[in-house]
Amino acid sequence: MDGDRIDTDQALVNQVLWARLRALMDEAGATLRRTAFSFPTRESNDFAACLMDTHGDSVAQSIQSIPSFLSTLPLTTKAILEVRPKEKWRPGDAMLTNDPWLGAGHLPDVTIVQPVFWRDRLVSFAGAITHISDVGGTLFGGQTREIFEEGLRFAPTLIQTAEGPNETFFGIIRTNTRVPDEVIGDLHALMSANDAAARGVCQLLDEGELKDLDAFGAYVKDRCEIAMRDAIRRIPNGTYRAEVTADGYDEPIPLKCEITVSHEDIVIDYTGSSPQVPWPLNGVHNFTYAYTVYPLKCAIAPEVPNNSGTLRPFRVEAPVGSVLNGKHPAPVGLRHINGQLLQAMIYRALQPVMPERVIAASGSPSAIAVLSGRKPDGEGFVIYLFLAGGMGARHGRDGVSTVAFPATVTNVPAEVAEEAAPVRIERKEYRLDSAGPGRTRGGFGQEVRVRNVSDLPITVSMLTDRHRFAPQGLDGGGEGAKGEVFLESGEPARSKGHTMLKPGDCLVIRTPGGAGYGDAAQRPAEFIARDVAAGFRPG
Repeated sequence: MDGDRIDTDQALVNQVLWARLRALMDEAGATLRRTAFSFPTRESNDFAACLMDTHGDSVAQSIQSIPSFLSTLPLTTKAILEVRPKEKWRPGDAMLTNDPWLGAGHLPDVTIVQPVFWRDRLVSFAGAITHISDVGGTLFGGQTREIFEEGLRFAPTLIQTAEGPNETFFGIIRTNTRVPDEVIGDLHALMSANDAAARGVCQLLDEGELKDLDAFGAYVKDRCEIAMRDAIRRIPNGTYRAEVTADGYDEPIPLKCEITVSHEDIVIDYTGSSPQVPWPLNGVHNFTYAYTVYPLKCAIAPEVPNNSGTLRPFRVEAPVGSVLNGKHPAPVGLRHINGQLLQAMIYRALQPVMPERVIAASGSPSAIAVLSGRKPDGEGFVIYLFLAGGMGARHGRDGVSTVAFPATVTNVPAEVAEEAAPVRIERKEYRLDSAGPGRTRGGFGQEVRVRNVSDLPITVSMLTDRHRFAPQGLDGGGEGAKGEVFLESGEPARSKGHTMLKPGDCLVIRTPGGAGYGDAAQRPAEFIARDVAAGFRPG
């Protein structure tokens, strides 16, 4: 009996410690968002903050973090540890990299990792990543042919020690980016987030209940792995296949997957997908891995905490030299476009054996408009608009409208965009004809109109897809509407690449709708009545 009580008491202590770790990482995430300078971080949540053990495995993270970064951060940390082994780290060190093949897949995603020392002992690593406004090179989203055109690329670099910053590094940033104050401000925000995490960990260790973060991390990861494997066992063993087609630039890009469930393990193989292409649509393995395991986790065990242990049962294979695992020096700037299509393929493959746990294809990837130019006073600006389509329908519920999936970034408020750049957001509304019909309908996409109200031209870099191939329904559900982008005057605009917005021009962006699930003829009458009452067209 006494032994049982001790076990129960320790379990309660572990729950409290786990809650404390999550809370201190939420504080780190809030620090990053509130101190950041750029739109992607402070307005759109395009960041992550993660606590890792001394081996680089993730233990806890900020709840605000986007899922793809949570999967890449530990991989990046391990790559940095190969360059700078843990015995060489000192208090005050900060290592940075934006190498796509070590990090999150393209140059704007910058990772900074810092050690956490407690009483002169290395106890963990804190890592943070965000999408910064500019890295030089062509404006984000251009028609690059090699990584070298896409901007500054840093192998793991020591940017700060206890003696102070690496002034050579910061000088390179200041002289090679369009908005250097924003970029450098974001780098300091990343380090501030890591510092906040380190303070929280040291305080927790000072209190005495947490003795060893590596040991506690191992406990958490093992428990999460067990829970994930238990959930996988409920899926019938077998091999399940599906494919999806991306718009590409000049030619469509076929993507194929084969998912093999074997007792408590899952292998996802992308053999048969397109070879890498000469446009910046190529992914890297880290990013493909991240956008594979996240939708799988959502379907299989969404309640299990996200860390390295949770993901151990998954293995992701993508042939080297394919569009999902490109070889250097492939251009990778728009790698998110194909990556965000993987969820549709994964869910289509698993629908026969998990019909109530998957969703129809979403209007993903989110349309991104990057606006760059100069204000009348000569000051430069770069702003990002993240514009979500509709989510795919679920088995028993309609899809959510204008919500990004599988990315979880949020849109920049119109008022904030108008304050930062000489533009006016004239319209932002649901596309009521965009939802795919079905027993449950897809979510609505949106129409957004952006007008240049200055006397100077603005360069718009569009990053969109689903203009040729609509989101596909499941189990007889209908397609979601395709995306569109054009000028109000009727002139065409590039769906990928640069369009010049002359003074007075208005850009029209229509995002795709989510696809439907099931036969529309079986749609419940109360669902139709609800749509009519809300002013929506019945799906």
